[in-house]
Amino acid sequence: MNQAVKLPQNPMLLHLILIICITILEFSFFTASFGYSVVTDFAIWYFPLGFHFILFLVLPFKFWPTALIALGIGAGLTMYNQGSIYYDWLKHFLLTLTISIHTLPVVFIAQKMIQKLDIFSLKAIVTLVLFGMLSRLTNIGFHFLSNTSVYDKIPVNEKFGMFLQHNIAAYPGILMAISVYFLYQWYRHSTLKFTRNMLASTIRLAVALTTLIVLLFSISVTSQNILQLVLILPIIWFGYRYRWVASIVSALWINLVLLVLLYNTSPEQLVAFQPFIVCYFLIGLVTAGLQIDHNTIYESLQKHQTQLKFKYHELSQTKQQLQSMAKEIIAVQEIEKKNVSQELHDDVGQNITALRLAITMLEKNEKLTVQDKHSVHELKIMTDEIYSNAYDLMYWLRPRMVDDLGLSATLTGHFFSLKLTQNNIEYSHQVSTSVDQLNDTIKIAIFRIVQECVNNVIEHSQATQCHINLHLYASIIKLEFFDNGIGFNQNILDQPLRGGLFNIHNNMLALNGKLSLSNEEGARVYVELPIER
Repeated sequence: MNQAVKLPQNPMLLHLILIICITILEFSFFTASFGYSVVTDFAIWYFPLGFHFILFLVLPFKFWPTALIALGIGAGLTMYNQGSIYYDWLKHFLLTLTISIHTLPVVFIAQKMIQKLDIFSLKAIVTLVLFGMLSRLTNIGFHFLSNTSVYDKIPVNEKFGMFLQHNIAAYPGILMAISVYFLYQWYRHSTLKFTRNMLASTIRLAVALTTLIVLLFSISVTSQNILQLVLILPIIWFGYRYRWVASIVSALWINLVLLVLLYNTSPEQLVAFQPFIVCYFLIGLVTAGLQIDHNTIYESLQKHQTQLKFKYHELSQTKQQLQSMAKEIIAVQEIEKKNVSQELHDDVGQNITALRLAITMLEKNEKLTVQDKHSVHELKIMTDEIYSNAYDLMYWLRPRMVDDLGLSATLTGHFFSLKLTQNNIEYSHQVSTSVDQLNDTIKIAIFRIVQECVNNVIEHSQATQCHINLHLYASIIKLEFFDNGIGFNQNILDQPLRGGLFNIHNNMLALNGKLSLSNEEGARVYVELPIER
C-alpha cells in the first residue's frame, strides 16, 4: 500500500500551506471555468464546485474553517482578475463563503456515510454522485433565493431552463472530482507496480483515442453527433476488458480531451456537449462500480470455492484415514479371531476329543453299574454339547474352510448348500474362481456377508430358492444375493440397520464398499467392493 504524504507537525505552518494550496487550486479552477462561457461571468462548466465537494469530503472537520477562507480568497482573486462588472473582490469572497457553508451539512453527511461503506463498491460511487448532486442543488437553491429580485422578473419557463442549465454546469466538475477521488483512493491502496509495457500500452491507447476524438471533432457537425454516441463504447469496453480503473481513466481522458477542444469555442458547441460530458463521467463511474461489484462477487465465489475445495480435501483425507484405520482394526480383529480359533482348535478341541474318546472307552467297561452307565451317558451328552459349542465358536471366530478350501469352494460347496437343503431351500450359485486371488480381509468380509444372508433366508424369508452371484471385474467386486421369499420388513429399509446387517454395513464403509437392500421379487442384497488383491 502506498503511504500517505507526511504533513508538517507545526499547526500554523500546516494551515498556511493549506491556504496557499487551496487558494491556487480555487483560482485555477475558477479561471479555467471562464473559458467555457456563454455570456460574461457565466461559465457553462463550473469546475470549482466539484473541487469544493471533494475538498471538504477528504479534509478533517478541524480544517474546514481554513479551507473556507482559502476558497473565498481564491474566488475573490479570480473575479478581480476577470474584471467582473457584477462582483467586487470582497462581495464575491463573502458570497463564496456563504454558498460553501450552505453545502457543508450535505458534505458532512456524505463523509459519515462513506466511512460506513467499502470505498471500492458501487454503493460508494452512487452515494458520492448523489451527494455531489445534492450539494449542487443546495448551492443553486441558495443562489436563486438570494437573488429573487433578479429572477422574479424572468418568465417561469426560462427560469426552469436556467435552473437546469446552472445545475448541469456544475456536474462535470463534481463528477470529475469524484473520478479523481476514486483514482486517488485506488492509488493509495493498490500494490500494482507499473512496468514499461503497461506504460507503453497506456500511451498508445491514449494517443489512438485522442486522435479519433480530434479527427471526428474537426470534420463536421454530423461527425460530432456520431462522436457523442461512439465515445460511450470505449468507456464501457475498457471497464470490462481491463480493471475498473480503466473505465474511470478512459472517461476522464475522453472528457479532458473534449474540454481542451471546446475551450473558447462557440456557445452552441458548449451547450451541445454539456449533457454528454456529464453522461461520460456517469457511465465511467457506474461501469467502474458494476465492475468492482462483479469482481468482488467473483472473488468471493472463488474464495468460497477454494475453501470448499480445501474442506473437501480435508474431509477426503479424514475419510481415507478413517477407512485405513477401520481396515487395520478389521484386519487386527480377524487376526485375533484366527489366533483364538486356532487355540480353541489346538488345545480345547484336542482336550475335548480326548475326553470324548475316554468316555467312549468307559462306556465299553462291562463292570459299570446301570447308574454309572447313566452318568457316563449324560457326561457324553454334555461333552458333545461342549464340542458343538466350541466348534460353533471356532466357526464364528474364523471360518477355517475359507483358509483350507478357498472362498469359491466354500461358497459353492456343501457348507451352505447342506444347511439350506436341510431347511428345504434350493441353493444355486455363480461364483468366479478368481475370487481366491483376493486378500484375506476381503475374502472373510464376503464370506460373512453370505453367511448373514443365508441365516436371514433360513430364519425370516419363507423362501424356497436363493441364489448368489459373485464376480470380479477390472477394479470392482460385485456380489448379489437374492431369494424368492417375502422380502425385507419395510422397517429394515426405512430405518437404520441393526444386527448382522448393521455389522455388514460398517464393514462396507471401512472397506470403501457399497451395500444396498431392496424388495424385488423377494429380498435382494447388492454389494460392491473395490479390488485389493
